[in-house]
Formats: sequence, structure tokens, C-alpha cells
Amino acid sequence: MPEDFVTAALAGFNARNQEALNVAYVAPALDALPMLKRQRKIFFVNGWLASFVAGHADPAAQKAVEVYLARKDVDPDLRLKVLEVKDDLDRTVRIRARWK
Repeated sequence: MPEDFVTAALAGFNARNQEALNVAYVAPALDALPMLKRQRKIFFVNGWLASFVAGHADPAAQKAVEVYLARKDVDPDLRLKVLEVKDDLDRTVRIRARWK
């Protein structure tokens, strides 16, 4: 799949006003990381994570990320990348819970 097409579609696919529909794709997106790291350009994974993790504000997305990080088979480099974008997700979930 051409990277430019996927990169252009990420923002629309993970739009905040469609979070009820797209939150189910967070776990599969995380599971795809090893393949994406091997087959795509170096910055593609960062954009993928920014869209699928940091682009969410739902506790279900936060739970999916925590389940992924609890696995023992996660590549150390990918773990660090996920942890980096997880900060934005955690902060957003906390803020929304506080002001609900």
C-alpha cells in the first residue's frame, strides 16, 4: 500500500468526532507496528502512532495501549515510541474525566 495514501488517510480515519467507531482499531494498529517498522520509511511509524494513539481521547484507547505495553514481546524501540505518544493520550483522558 503506498505510504502517501495511508499517511493522508490517517487523520480522517482517526477523527475525534468518529472516535466511537475508530477506537476499536487502536489495538490492531499497535499489533501492526513490527511489520510497519520493517516495511515502511523511518518516520511512518511516528505518524501512525500519533494518529492511532495520541489522536484519541477515549479510555478504551488508553486501555488498549496499556494492554499492548504489558506484553513481553514488544520491541524495545517500539515500546519507547508508544510510551512517548501515550503521554498525550493519558493527559487527554485525565483532563476529559476531570471536566466531564
